[in-house]
Amino acid sequence: MGVFEEAKIRVQDLQKRVQRINEAGQALSNNKNDKTAKSKFKVMYATLERLYEDFEVQLGILIKYNGKPGTEEIVPNLNGMRAEFEEQYFSCKILADEFLPESNMANSEESRFISRVSNASVVPLEKLTVAKFGGDPKAYTGFRNLFDTIVHENTNIRPVVKFGYLKSYLEGEPLKLIANLMLTDGNYELALSQLEARYANRRYITESHLDELSDAPNATFGNGSSIVQLLNTITSAIGALENLKYPVKQWSPILLHQLQKKLDHQLRAQWELAVDTTTEPTLAEFTIFLTKFSKSAMVSQVKTDGGQPKQKWSNPNRTMAFYSGTPSKEVSSQSDQPERKTFKCQVCDTQPGHLLIHCARFKEMAPKQRH
Repeated sequence: MGVFEEAKIRVQDLQKRVQRINEAGQALSNNKNDKTAKSKFKVMYATLERLYEDFEVQLGILIKYNGKPGTEEIVPNLNGMRAEFEEQYFSCKILADEFLPESNMANSEESRFISRVSNASVVPLEKLTVAKFGGDPKAYTGFRNLFDTIVHENTNIRPVVKFGYLKSYLEGEPLKLIANLMLTDGNYELALSQLEARYANRRYITESHLDELSDAPNATFGNGSSIVQLLNTITSAIGALENLKYPVKQWSPILLHQLQKKLDHQLRAQWELAVDTTTEPTLAEFTIFLTKFSKSAMVSQVKTDGGQPKQKWSNPNRTMAFYSGTPSKEVSSQSDQPERKTFKCQVCDTQPGHLLIHCARFKEMAPKQRH
């Protein structure tokens, strides 16, 4: 049996062994209080790193001799073999991170979090998790900040393990971008540079946030949820643009011109009443206006039996003064009824009264008598 055949058999055996470790971890996750299952997984997990190193050596032999003269057969999918092994390997790592914290502390080089607590009164916090990045340029900066804090800047973790964590935090297009890179120390920095080149494009990110402002939802007078949605969109996009070091405050006239169009006519009227006509309003004043009015709208809404919001004010055409919060006086035909009942004609004393043009006695009077 040649070197190639021995390496092939060895790789298959290593894949089965790491799969058994993973199965032991899965059994522990199904029954967390089983001490026997925990001990079994702990003993088997202790051999994981040695299996991984052996796998890298044997797979390197297969790659070197695959298809060369003198080789009796060709292994068609070496990348698939690596991907299958890595999936089992990182699954074991994740299970150990949850159920074998003592093993992670013993092997500090591959621990995601190294606790150096000098004060016994300090309460350990729950571990942070990194949300998966799926390719949205607006989310890349936040993803990298959290990943760098938890993983990349941790000097106790080997680069190859950091690379494994990086892959586990990606999905969709970003994962496909680095899927063909072998799991090595050198490829970790290469993967980061490829992600940076694709998703850290300043112009692309800026356009995404400007599109977010342009496509912001409309806000309706009396509908607190619609006002909050518009407010959240503005706050998020403006904050992101400021983090990119753009002079957003100088853009207030342009942005306000677009954002004012998101208000319906009643809400726009309240905004015009709130702003000072002698100076140009700012984005900060606009967000304060939306914040106050969203709270006011939320308070003035009540839930009907069907769950739909309903205004406390019965008349939808009634307007409200923004600063006083009191309804304006309504003029209706019904409000005149009490006055009509007490009014009488000044000529004929008829009650209820009528206009002089309809008074019969007034018409019979001479012009001099009328005055």
